[in-house]
Amino acid sequence: MAAIMSTRRVKTNIRKINEITEEFTHLLTQQIHVQKVLKNMHLKLSKHAEKMHDFANSKKDPNGYNLYFKNESRKQKKKGKPSGGPNFTKKVAERWNALTDSNKETWRGKVTRSGTVY
Repeated sequence: MAAIMSTRRVKTNIRKINEITEEFTHLLTQQIHVQKVLKNMHLKLSKHAEKMHDFANSKKDPNGYNLYFKNESRKQKKKGKPSGGPNFTKKVAERWNALTDSNKETWRGKVTRSGTVY
């Protein structure tokens, strides 16, 4: 009888070990899948961050003419007139070219190297 009980115990223990091994294998497979998903997400985020960095660094800093143009555009919008298009741009460029150097320097002085407007 003792031999029968020990055989049952061994079979029970083997069954439990097999169940634990199967569960461990299943969890390990899930973890590997999660790691792959996380790696793909990390790659996508890295690429997106790189694109954003490139975009941010590709923009030019505003210059005096840009500020002058924006100012003229705001004036036109306040008057209710169109503030865009080729005709408007041409007129603003003509007025900019008609400014004296000291007036142009005033506009240029409102911009620092980092593009901050003062």
